[in-house]
Amino acid sequence: MTGNMIVKPSVRQRFDGFMERGRVLFFSAPCGFGKTALADALLSGRNVLRRNAGAPDFALPALSDGWDILLIDDFQMIPAEDGGQALCELIRSDPARRFVLLSRGAPPGYLTAFQYSGLMTTLEADDLLFDREDIRKYFALSGVPITDSEIIGLLKGSIGYPLGIAVTARITATSSP
Repeated sequence: MTGNMIVKPSVRQRFDGFMERGRVLFFSAPCGFGKTALADALLSGRNVLRRNAGAPDFALPALSDGWDILLIDDFQMIPAEDGGQALCELIRSDPARRFVLLSRGAPPGYLTAFQYSGLMTTLEADDLLFDREDIRKYFALSGVPITDSEIIGLLKGSIGYPLGIAVTARITATSSP
């Protein structure tokens, strides 16, 4: 956990495996699942170059730019015909570099070889959903008391959607006496 950020043990374990023996960590989840916030928490203190594929000036960096990990947010916006081959070449060019790709879509076909070879770890929406213990921890970090029955109701209503939990905790914190 970092601040009000919950890092599930299963996610931490997969991240650690990616850092030890992987090359690509692919987050695949809709808006509001905390991909960017979670990636920031996991990558804290590391030499990360951040790019947004939706930016008008987006370009893949050169190896000489002095980064260890390349994080690309809004990855689904990279055109497959242009960025796919160049990205794969960049990934293959230096085994010490890591790539964290944050997308609202599924991994594109051109990354399949990395997945099949065990060099790509994928975290999907189900991996990021909050369970009862996550909700309890998040509310505690927010300074908001919550009962077991409230957690059950919140889990039923939100299905563990992280943004829903965060907004509920924030509203509850500001409306509490």
